[in-house]
Amino acid sequence: MIWGTDPIALQLLATRIRAGSQLLQDLTDQMTRTVHVSQWAGHDATGFATAWWQVLRPSLTIAAQDLGRFAQAVAEQATQQVQASTAVEMAGSAALSESDLTRLRQMLEEPASLSRDEQLTAISNRISPLALLALANGNPTAIGQLPGIDVRIRDYANRLAIKEYLVGQRDYEAGPEHHRRIALLDEILTATPRDIYVLSFDPAGDGKIAVSLGDPQSAKNVAVLVPGIGTELHSFGEVIADARRVRGESPDVATVAWLGYDPPGGTGDLSRWHDLPSAMREDRAVNGAAGLQHFMSGMVWRPDQHVSVLGHSYGSVVVMHAAAGSGLPMADKVVTLGSPGSASFNSVGDLALDKDQTFYTLAADGDIVSGAYGDLIPGLAGGWGPSTVGPWPPDIGTSRMPSDPGFGGIRVETDAWASATSDSEGHSQYYAAGSGGLLSVQAIVAGTVPPERSFQLSDLPAYERGLTGEVQEHITQWQEQR
Repeated sequence: MIWGTDPIALQLLATRIRAGSQLLQDLTDQMTRTVHVSQWAGHDATGFATAWWQVLRPSLTIAAQDLGRFAQAVAEQATQQVQASTAVEMAGSAALSESDLTRLRQMLEEPASLSRDEQLTAISNRISPLALLALANGNPTAIGQLPGIDVRIRDYANRLAIKEYLVGQRDYEAGPEHHRRIALLDEILTATPRDIYVLSFDPAGDGKIAVSLGDPQSAKNVAVLVPGIGTELHSFGEVIADARRVRGESPDVATVAWLGYDPPGGTGDLSRWHDLPSAMREDRAVNGAAGLQHFMSGMVWRPDQHVSVLGHSYGSVVVMHAAAGSGLPMADKVVTLGSPGSASFNSVGDLALDKDQTFYTLAADGDIVSGAYGDLIPGLAGGWGPSTVGPWPPDIGTSRMPSDPGFGGIRVETDAWASATSDSEGHSQYYAAGSGGLLSVQAIVAGTVPPERSFQLSDLPAYERGLTGEVQEHITQWQEQR
């Protein structure tokens, strides 16, 4: 029970005000440096500089300080409200013992593990949301990853974790990727919590994060987007933009942009060219699949919700490994876009999905990854022919791509249809505004039926690839049985 005002709403408001205070101070500092080093001369320059130093800069600095103090006052009021309400609740309930609370605090400091999460969940289920909120003030990262908690508390905790991370990270001598990372996190913090819920955050390494556009607990339909190679925290804004387009204007849809794994480096990142061969292997996809399963099982889902999990490019390999063998029971739709295929799955049957799950696949014209990937890159194409002597093992190599006619899924149209105004072409336009691919994805998420892809001459290599792969598989089985 909440005694007085809503402390969660107060804490979220304090977080937004504090972020605005910091942003205003940062912009003031940037302008100060610009004025200081400017080569601008003349009467206008002198007048502007005088106004900046004597009037504008002091006024903006005072405004930023006032906002910061007000944010602190709001946060303190929320904390006092939490303490008062929690004390009243705890006095009237013996559900949580002092030893439980002590153990909970200890576990929050321990490294994440499945057993730890199970114990945390068992204890946290007996704690009021207000008590969890109070714990988040001292352990935001741990509470933000806690399975089974309300999305508002998860969002609040992860916003606190982002705020703590940003302290001392505003290094103006850092490279452009660092600046893009900081700018993205600032944008997330200043967004209204009802518009963006922060579901997880880990700044270590290339960074991991998950956000939802719309409330994933109350939405009728939820789509979870898993990106592919080259995606890092500094470029995560592109995934958010994709999620925003998938959601569109529908009040019944929430879209989750999930970067909970370390994708291989992309060709556009010269600093990570050494990492590109990892895109030919599935070890990162397998690790990412475990992270996706953990994230999805930790969310609060309703029985009447419809959940779609979409993987683009290498992200599709993550999704297939996660969904295989009933690994994502909360999802009723599994979708691959521009998939390179997986050595582990040559058909929908290999995935062993639940009987009520549907597998969709999209492959656009001109997409070399999902179309002719196995035919052009050494070491792929099911390891058939001279490619078997390639420089790396054919880990991502399959006799069939998910988009091939013989794979068994529903092949969905990517060309313009209905209200779409353009075709999805190449490997990166499945979520493009106005495209046939985006319209098909929106239809899948909303539970309507998009048109299936009709047979085209470009499908002939896929039939040949599937037939060749089946022959190779039979030969391999025959050799193993001898």
